[in-house]
Amino acid sequence: MGGRVRNLVSDIGKALVAMRRRPGAVVVPVLTMAIGIGASTAIFSALYVALFRALPYPEPDRLVVGRATFSGEINPWASAPDFYDYRERNSLLSSLSAYAPGSRRMTVAGASGGESVLVNPVSWDLFRTLGVGPVLGRSFNADEGENGGPAVAVVSYGYWQRSLGGANAVLGQTLALGTTKPVIVGVMPRGFRFAVDADVWIPMQRNAQANAVRHFHNWMLLGRLKPGVTLTQAQQQIDRISLQLQREYPDSNKDKALLLTPLQAVLSEDDRPSLYVLMAAVGVLLLVACADVAGLLLSRGAARRTEIAIRSALGATRGDLVRQLLAESLVVAIAAGGLGLIIAIWMRSAVLRFVPLEGLGVTELPLGGPVLLFALGTVVLTSALFGVTPALLGARGWAAGDLKSGGRTTETRSRALFRQGLVATQVAMSVVLLVAAALLGRSLMRLGWVDPGFDTANLLTAQLQVSGDAYQDPASRVRFFRGILDDARAIPGVKAATAVSGLPILD
Repeated sequence: MGGRVRNLVSDIGKALVAMRRRPGAVVVPVLTMAIGIGASTAIFSALYVALFRALPYPEPDRLVVGRATFSGEINPWASAPDFYDYRERNSLLSSLSAYAPGSRRMTVAGASGGESVLVNPVSWDLFRTLGVGPVLGRSFNADEGENGGPAVAVVSYGYWQRSLGGANAVLGQTLALGTTKPVIVGVMPRGFRFAVDADVWIPMQRNAQANAVRHFHNWMLLGRLKPGVTLTQAQQQIDRISLQLQREYPDSNKDKALLLTPLQAVLSEDDRPSLYVLMAAVGVLLLVACADVAGLLLSRGAARRTEIAIRSALGATRGDLVRQLLAESLVVAIAAGGLGLIIAIWMRSAVLRFVPLEGLGVTELPLGGPVLLFALGTVVLTSALFGVTPALLGARGWAAGDLKSGGRTTETRSRALFRQGLVATQVAMSVVLLVAAALLGRSLMRLGWVDPGFDTANLLTAQLQVSGDAYQDPASRVRFFRGILDDARAIPGVKAATAVSGLPILD
């Protein structure tokens, strides 16, 4: 074993010496491979976060999302009455909670004016289902989730620091939130985010007017499997409950059911196609880089035939020559890998612009253990891909013939034809791979592009919320918005202005 290590160290040392004599022949392969390794590592970091990294909750593999289905097609929102029935009739989920699929903007009135905040209604036990508690105060109680219960709110850490002073005295304070004044009972941990952005969470209330109709589907369901219960077992019980509800409420629940899916799969499913396409495109480009570098090494090997022949004549076996040439390829790959990691760090923000991973709340891609292992594996694989063929071909020289030719560059007809065939094959493969990469890139662009059906050029939007005693009745709110629109239309350069309750596509 010790002898093999010494041989490897010796081969790498010889490779460094040989490359020092020809630095120009090393720069192009290193840069070519670095771009491919860097891009693939950056994309893999996004793929790892979306599909493999555990969510930041206790036992996240037991968290499931319940989505309504109609005749087998995902809706995906459920009605509040159905949610309460599923929660009370199942025995295989330790808890089943609900949350609004989007936050709504509301105005918090204060002494210095109003502030727009994101408010997300959730069932009283959502934080308990996730296994995450406030860092200050408490989460909601069961009585606060009943109609007519106390008006309370839990705030995010960022909102607490940014707008509420960041002091413990915030507990017990009231928020002038629209027409209500909930009491702040808790502050969630720094960086906490679930499904959607929110500054304030308020409890959904059972039997409230908006939550009493089975035809209104406006809630996502989150459950936690009991220990030892499989997803299949829980789904079978939920299916039986769905059949019961179909019989009891045929007008609203005909062909309606509930599909349980692991939480991580649901949060990443919108981004998964883009990640797969992007990873495939980068993989193809990495193969193009390997083919190009292999061609460079082959051409350089042709120029080194005399050197290889001399070493063979001095007693070097073909295995020694192959090992030496592979060591040179490994050195190139290691240098490219180091530079590729730097490129990957730079490319992380660009990847998040293509695939935002908003559902997972990812703001920065990691370069931890699994990603570094992927980069190391990529270095070893690419070293083998672009190093083995040049090494084998470069080491099969005929010592006597090459020594007789000395420094002359003449070659036999068979060798010339073989070399030209390799070049033609490389060019053909590169063309095919580049076409494949272009097609995959086009697919990625089509995934991220949506035709809204109207001209979006030069369109600007702003969100306004009115609150306070002066805007209690609808007529006063109408007058306010008419005044705002008149002022906006009078601004130089404004062609038209209007108001809408929900932006197209976003709502």
